[in-house]
Parts: sequence; structure tokens; C-alpha cells
Amino acid sequence: MTAMTRYFILLSFFIVLKHTASGQVSFASATGKTQNCKPPKSRELFHDYIDAQQKNVLKSDGKNDNQFTPSSDEEINFLLTKALINNIDALQCKIEVDSTLKDQMKVKYLRGIDYLLKFFISNTKSKKVSPLVLPDIINAYDKCMQNDKKGLSIEGIINSLSYEAGYSIIKADNTTFEKNPGYKASQQAVVLKYCNLHPEKIFLTLYQNPDMPFADSLVRTVAQKYPKQLYDYAQANNKLGYVIRNITDDGFITTIVKMAKSKDGQQYFCFLDN
Repeated sequence: MTAMTRYFILLSFFIVLKHTASGQVSFASATGKTQNCKPPKSRELFHDYIDAQQKNVLKSDGKNDNQFTPSSDEEINFLLTKALINNIDALQCKIEVDSTLKDQMKVKYLRGIDYLLKFFISNTKSKKVSPLVLPDIINAYDKCMQNDKKGLSIEGIINSLSYEAGYSIIKADNTTFEKNPGYKASQQAVVLKYCNLHPEKIFLTLYQNPDMPFADSLVRTVAQKYPKQLYDYAQANNKLGYVIRNITDDGFITTIVKMAKSKDGQQYFCFLDN
């Protein structure tokens, strides 16, 4: 495909998306939807909330042009805009036409989309989440919703995601999937993903997230790299301190623990290599 042909294809796609976005007054009243997707009056408001968040995402790149263009790559921007408009609309429709879902469950999943988009806006602004993972987040939410409505765990889905996508699904709100049998394990999986990305913050993260089943394993992996942190947390009267002091089969860690119990412990740091 020549560069000129590729350009005109992308341009036509963007024109379609721009028309779709500018004409998207409300999901409930949009003429492009099938009659089956039209929600009852009792749920129209929840669709309106989602519509508003879609528009907020479109504007979050600083341009009021009905496109989401956080990247310098036109193809990527097209895919992001398509995910934001078409994929979210399709997800709304899927919820509405699902005869296995009762009204309360439909409202729950619709609210989940609203929370997800709000979370996406605030966390892309703070740079905790890359805007490029939006399609992954939407796709993962759909998969989690399908598992959740069947009573199946979402843990495997969260495990398969990048940290930012998994973080977005689990942290966007604490109500959509909180009763799922894999919710707690999914929370732990997100913490582990973060620790793997930021080993220098493992001690702080474990302190902030007690009861992680992998805490002692992570402590072992970074003990020698961050001995001062190990020393400080070994003194603490909390769960992480207990985990550290309870490791008795690692000579380096037990030595640091002994130092931490001594009032003059820090003066021995220069001899650790011996």
C-alpha cells in the first residue's frame, strides 16, 4: 500500500469517526443503534453518563475535535478513537440486549463503564496509565464482565494483562467485581505486577499492601540490593516487619534483622560484604 493510499484510507476513517462522535448526542436516542439496543427509561441516565465520559476522553488530549489523539501516529489515534466510540457503544449494546442479565446487573455493568472511563481520564492525566492501553482496558472489561455474570473468576484475565490495564480494571471502582471469586487474587496480581516493574518500591508497596502471599519471596529478591530499606522495615512493628523477621533461612536477611535489633546496628553496614 502506497503512503498516499494509506493516508486517504486513514482520512476517510477519521471523517467517519468524527461524524459519529459529533452526532453522538445520546446512546439512548442515537438513530444508528438497533431498536433492541434502546434502553428503557429507567436506564437511559446511565447511558448518558457513559456518553458524557466518552466526550470527556475525546477532549482530554487538549483538542476539541471529536478525536482522541494522544499519539503522533495517525493509525494509533484512529484505533484509540474507534475503541472509545465504537467499542464502548458496542459494549453498552451488549449489556442492553443480554437477556440473562436482570436490571440491577445491567446497571452495575453500565456504572462500571462510567467509572472505568473516569478513572482512565484522571490516571492518563497523572501519567499513571498510558492512553495507548485503552483498547486493552475495554476488551478486558468485556471479558471480565462475561466471566463475572457466569460466576467465573476474573483472575486469569487480570493475570494476562499489562500492569496498567489490570490496574485500571481493578482500581477503577471497588463495586463492579468485588463479589467475583477471583477479585482478591486479582488485586494481589496487580500488586505483584507493580512490584515487578518497580523493585525499588517493593518494601513500600508491601507495607501499604499487607497480607500479600508472595511477600517473603519478594523480600528475598531485593534484600541485598536495598539493605537500608530492609533494615528499616525489619525494625517495624507491623506485618511486613514480621515477614522479614520470620525469614530464617537466608543468611543476609537474618544478619540485617540482628543489626536492626541492635541500637548500634547501622554502624555495621560497611561490613555487610564480609
